[in-house]
Amino acid sequence: MKFVLLTFLFLFLKTILVSGQVNPCRKSTEGKDFWFGFMESRHHQGGHKNEITLTSVYECNYKIFIGKSTTPYAIGILAANSPKQIPIDWTLVEAIGSESIQEKAIHLVSDNPLNVYALNWSPNSADVALIFPSESLGNEYYAMCYTPHLSKVDPNNGNAEGKNSELMIVASEDNTVVDITPTVVTDHLRPANSTYSITINKGELYQVQSANVAAINQGDLTGTYIKSNKPVALFSGSYSTTVPGDLGECCFDHLYEQIPPLQTWGRKFIAVPLKSREKDTYRVLASEDNTTIRIGNQTPIVLNKGQKSEFMLMHTQPSLIESDKPVLLAQYSNSQSVDKQFTNGDGDPFMVIVSPVNQTRERVAFVAYKSVNIKDKYFINVVVKDDAIGKVILDGVPVGFQSLIGTGFSYAQVKISEGNHIIESTEQGKGFIAYVYGFGGVESYGYGVGFNLDIVLDLGSNVNASGEKLLVRCEGADPLTINAGNAFDSYNWSTGETTSSIKISDAGWYKVTVATKDGCMLKDSVELQVNKPEIKLGNDTTICKPETIVLDPGNAFEKYLWSQSSTTQKITVDKDGIYKVQGTNKYGCIATDFIKVAFTDRPKMNFSKLESLICGKKLVILNATTDKGQFAAKRVNDGFAFNGLEVSVPAFGDYSFNIKATDEFSCFSDTMINFRFRKIPSIDFSVDSVKCYGYNLDVNYLGDANVLATEFVWIFGGDTINRGMGINSYKIPLGINKATRDLKLKVTDQGCMNDKTLHDIKVIPNLKMWVTDSLGCEPFTTQFMANNTETVTFDWDFGDGSRFDGSMANPNHTYQSDGFYPVKLKVTTNKGCTNEVLIENMVYVAPIPTVGFTPLLSECLGKENHTISYLGTADLLDTYIWNLSEFDADEVIQNPNTTQGPLIFNLKNKPQSNIGLKVISKYGCKSEEAKVLVKREPDFTMNSSLVAGCTPLDILFTAITGDPVDQVSYTWDFGNGTNGSGNQVNQVYDEPNQKYDIVLTALSSITGCSEILNSKDLIHTNPKPKAGFSMDNSIVYNDKPTVNFLNSSTGANLYMWDFSDGSTSDQKDVSHYFSVTGYRSVLLEVFNEFQCSDTVSHKLLVAFNRIFPPNAFSPNAPNEIDREFKLISNGIAQKGYHFTILSRWNDIVFEAREEIKGWNGQMPNGLPAPAGNYIWILNFSDFLGRPHRQTGTVTLVY
Repeated sequence: MKFVLLTFLFLFLKTILVSGQVNPCRKSTEGKDFWFGFMESRHHQGGHKNEITLTSVYECNYKIFIGKSTTPYAIGILAANSPKQIPIDWTLVEAIGSESIQEKAIHLVSDNPLNVYALNWSPNSADVALIFPSESLGNEYYAMCYTPHLSKVDPNNGNAEGKNSELMIVASEDNTVVDITPTVVTDHLRPANSTYSITINKGELYQVQSANVAAINQGDLTGTYIKSNKPVALFSGSYSTTVPGDLGECCFDHLYEQIPPLQTWGRKFIAVPLKSREKDTYRVLASEDNTTIRIGNQTPIVLNKGQKSEFMLMHTQPSLIESDKPVLLAQYSNSQSVDKQFTNGDGDPFMVIVSPVNQTRERVAFVAYKSVNIKDKYFINVVVKDDAIGKVILDGVPVGFQSLIGTGFSYAQVKISEGNHIIESTEQGKGFIAYVYGFGGVESYGYGVGFNLDIVLDLGSNVNASGEKLLVRCEGADPLTINAGNAFDSYNWSTGETTSSIKISDAGWYKVTVATKDGCMLKDSVELQVNKPEIKLGNDTTICKPETIVLDPGNAFEKYLWSQSSTTQKITVDKDGIYKVQGTNKYGCIATDFIKVAFTDRPKMNFSKLESLICGKKLVILNATTDKGQFAAKRVNDGFAFNGLEVSVPAFGDYSFNIKATDEFSCFSDTMINFRFRKIPSIDFSVDSVKCYGYNLDVNYLGDANVLATEFVWIFGGDTINRGMGINSYKIPLGINKATRDLKLKVTDQGCMNDKTLHDIKVIPNLKMWVTDSLGCEPFTTQFMANNTETVTFDWDFGDGSRFDGSMANPNHTYQSDGFYPVKLKVTTNKGCTNEVLIENMVYVAPIPTVGFTPLLSECLGKENHTISYLGTADLLDTYIWNLSEFDADEVIQNPNTTQGPLIFNLKNKPQSNIGLKVISKYGCKSEEAKVLVKREPDFTMNSSLVAGCTPLDILFTAITGDPVDQVSYTWDFGNGTNGSGNQVNQVYDEPNQKYDIVLTALSSITGCSEILNSKDLIHTNPKPKAGFSMDNSIVYNDKPTVNFLNSSTGANLYMWDFSDGSTSDQKDVSHYFSVTGYRSVLLEVFNEFQCSDTVSHKLLVAFNRIFPPNAFSPNAPNEIDREFKLISNGIAQKGYHFTILSRWNDIVFEAREEIKGWNGQMPNGLPAPAGNYIWILNFSDFLGRPHRQTGTVTLVY
């Protein structure tokens, strides 16, 4: 991503220019004292820089200090209304790494109020933060960061295009104790959700980054809790990431914002889309448990303290975002690729903290400077209350607003040009909130310009309270906690309590007055209502099936939950049961009710035995039954009713009856049935029953039926051989084989039937042949069947060369080979009459399918997916039974089920498994099960306790078997000519500045398969420095004890001298003054950039040469040390010590031998010696035993 610097500088004009009372609760982004810093960005890129921009309506004299230095880094004058950009050496101020205290904080002071902006810029990543003055800082924060998108890591230096979410704390006072509770594992592996403390001073900052090792996984530090005993500044965002962060999006940007303290958070926000973007990403962060948040008209969400929710809103979705407790809202510009087509490629990530609607300004000036990439996409979003419409002007022109209907707020998205602008309200009290942003290619920026940081007291309100200060407790629920926040020093509740939060349960108004030590006093109140909703489902009821009943608890609730899991307001019931409903109203209060619903069946009428045709009768009892209730009937033709089922008609004809059954619950069933009342026709026919006929016999009907309207049914031997209207004559086929040759005729006239039978017609025999099963698997045995009306003999030909003669009509036969077979049968009566039948392809014998498998790529398979399929004579219409019982469910990637395959498998959980397969052909022929054993190479990984370090480098290597079933042995090649074996082995590397390949070989004792893992250049031994120095003297004396040391070390960049007298130095070359005599061992320890070290030491002698006595003393001196004349010095031995004091007359007035003792000004007789000059003589030996003699004079004064 290419980011060309675009600077938007904002001039916050002073709104009150007259003297007067200052409200200590009012906090601004304008001030005279600032503490801040720069979070780590992609500083490895060429041209990386940090820059500070200053703006003011006044002329300001400013100073900038870095770290703990009392010498200004920069001193200058800022002209009024003239922005000034100040570059700063990024190596001095930009935090590097995680969890170390660094003296890189920036302190800016001014004699007049000004505004400060901080720019962290690289060719591919940048962001700007508005800096808060010290008076607007707080003691309690939650961090708002973003999900890291790890990308393109350089393994040699850890630099990346995208990594680390991060936060940074800057102290404003000395001895600031900060408690930090990270939400994820930090870069130095501090555990998530575990609080630790640091102490930082003015000039120091402390940066925390999420873990930055791919194996540990990146984390999002959003929600990290910061609590301090003194005010601090908090910055948070990301080293560099995409938005969204969990997708393969492009491109990356640094995110950098100063986070408002908790006491400035709010409950109502207007989210205005970024002009020209298709959609924006938002995050909302809660500060208290059970915080309810509603985004536009969406279903509210509930978060606990420190929890976040991320969501997107389209460019058509400006939204009111409300909560019942204070929250923090951030708006993110998405990466370029998210809506590249929509924007024509303009846009990339930035982060803006959205201000609550109560933190308004009334006048702001800003300057938009021209950028290389941003040509004409400069915008300002403005939010006002509806009553401020027409009272906000931009560069003297009224701003046109769009109303966010139903919210009381309006917004504007105004396109602006580069250069100076002023936005202001024309009426006091009609403030606004504003955000400025711009896009061009992959360059983008955005931050707030019009907002305050006032201390806020807000006891909260239910998000459904329509703007009222209202809290709701459901009857029977636990007491509610109302919280005035931790930003105040005193609390006075209307209940008499003095804590920051109280629990309330009774309905009524609750008030609190709070105050800070600097005089900020605020008041707030809230009403508590106790809500008890009710539901009425009505009385228990019984319903006639198949009718249903709709249960409706009313529309007083937002959510419904029925015992049958339905969540609609109404449900339709069609089954017996007790139906319970739970309703949750807009305040989250619950009511329940239940109703018992029973369903009874309507009477079941049975007309299965009812005849609708009634022949020869006009009075009949209808043959119908019911499982319950009583029958009634009605003749529809004339409406005549019958109590019961006995009905009648006046004449033969067609009639309709309504038949109805009614039970005790008045549930009824009825139906309309049509009846035909008819007379019975007469019947007769003649035929010669003595003669034996051939295959045809002509028969004629004789009777009174209307031939053309009558149905005739001709039945021979019990089988109907013809049926139809008007068939009053028919040729009977006597060739049908029947034991009894009876001819029967049924005549049906208008539905009424009569019949007559002619018995025992003589015929020649007939023949019928079939097989019990015409299809089977080889070898196949089946039974053939034949029947005949006469006594006959059978001659069978089975089509495979086999025959059978005799009286058996149902022989069995076995076919040995597959194929189609014709069957022929001939029969002969005892009178010599014959008949025969031939059926081609009467029997099919199916083959048994063969079973095999397609070959695998190797005997020992890799850890990837593998494919195997059926191989044999079966086809796609056959059924395949795969036996995968030795596989775990997740090892079967693609189950062939009943097909030929392929089976795709992966031996994830075990080293080997059997695959079984049998085939059932489409004819039901089954094969035996065939099996194949598949084996996998060992599944393992390698881990090392270290991958780089200083020699001797002791590393624990661990082989980790990924398969708990496999039995694996390991051998190691450490790359330095040594080997080892086992799951865990230690290896020490002694040669510095080397790279070693590690080769691990695994062998499975179960499968016999082996695998080699080769990690190229896995181990690096860092180079080691060489320590060395020289000194200009190895012997010095206490009157000239300075020694100059010349450092001759190589390969080092850090140095530590120890002079064995309690003094140290970190200079490269050093001079040292030895104040104590004796032998001294001087130690130099050196370090290189890898923290590898080496030491060297030399001895020197600090010899004694002379003492330096005082020239006067007084026994009356105020200091005890001045009341005695004592000759003592480091390096003097007590043995041989001889100290003598002579008067001017050479009298000995004091003498000490073999002990170091001073003269107190008294004569040997104990009287005070006269004031004046005295001669002293000292003979002594030094610590080396060398004799010395010194003389001199001393003056005794009183």
